[in-house]
Amino acid sequence: MSTRANATVRYSSLHCAGIDHCTLVCTALTSAPRMLHPHSANQREHRGMAWKLMLGYLPANESRRQHVIQRKRAEYRDTIAQHYDIDADTRSLQEQETLRQVLVDVPRTAPEVPLFRNEKIRRSLGRMLYIWAMRHPASSYVQGINDLATPLYAVFLGDLYDGEDVLDGNIMVVLPDEKLDEIEADCYWCLTNILAGIQDHYTADQPGVQRMVMRLEELVNRIDADLCRYLRETGIQFLQFAFKWMNCLLLREFPLRCVIRLWDTYISENGFEDFHVYVCAAFLCQFSGQLQCMEFDELFGFMQNMPTEDWTDKEIEMLLSQAFVLSTLFMVVLPDEKLDEDVLEGTCMAWHFMAWRSMRRYDTLGALVFLGRYARCV
Repeated sequence: MSTRANATVRYSSLHCAGIDHCTLVCTALTSAPRMLHPHSANQREHRGMAWKLMLGYLPANESRRQHVIQRKRAEYRDTIAQHYDIDADTRSLQEQETLRQVLVDVPRTAPEVPLFRNEKIRRSLGRMLYIWAMRHPASSYVQGINDLATPLYAVFLGDLYDGEDVLDGNIMVVLPDEKLDEIEADCYWCLTNILAGIQDHYTADQPGVQRMVMRLEELVNRIDADLCRYLRETGIQFLQFAFKWMNCLLLREFPLRCVIRLWDTYISENGFEDFHVYVCAAFLCQFSGQLQCMEFDELFGFMQNMPTEDWTDKEIEMLLSQAFVLSTLFMVVLPDEKLDEDVLEGTCMAWHFMAWRSMRRYDTLGALVFLGRYARCV
């Protein structure tokens, strides 16, 4: 079913259930992010509410929403009293070490964004991360989790001002402390729900991250075998550059404004693990030609500092489109399976259709990939 059809079905079912109009708008916004103009005023205005709904923090039923958010914020205030506002001597050695690590990492979090150089934001972020660690001892705090909180703070702060861009930090001059406390609670619960789906990324030895890196290497080997071979011959291992991509979900590779647009899709598609791999594959393959002309030192440096500082929503939209094509491609066929004649014919037709659709979208990379697959089928 198409994205538009999915959004229509979802809208209709919610409407029949008596869900309010604001919820329907937010659901439509996140159900079909690729259909929206990235600079749409409606998208910016409703983004915070949409994220809270789609992450399961707020109920869809409007009559229950205020009660739930008050209860959640009160529960978070109780955890502050229990874990944070206590005498330092009462903390165990492990708790002291966790707090020390959090306080070291907070100033390193999005240092290029003025908002996150604000002392109030840093105090709030540090407290929220420490409380999350105390309430999730299986993983506790791991570097990278601090980065995942930044889009939430930016979006929820902007939500107070009708989607205004708050990254310059100027709103902190007028923002009341009690409002920042509420945003901190909202960020805590939404971050908790995000991490619940990828928790093994941050447990001992981070098996989830390693699994995603292996899937990325396998995927790129199927899409661009020449690039994969060149990286191996040059001595570059996927773990050397892709570990950071998985651990921080590309937050250190793109400007924060671009990450927010990326997360519109991740949240709506539940894409923080599966879809993220396709995004990373499309991202890497965009630079295939350049990478295959570099020697080890230049190549290693390039992979650690990808040239994306000038990227905008336009580049992110193209990246998402390519990732969506790849995800569709690999949902159509499971490679290496033995296919009967009817399935093989259907597969060839799928490759041909995907190549045609890519060309209609001026997606040269996607078209070449699908044409190559089609040629192998026939």
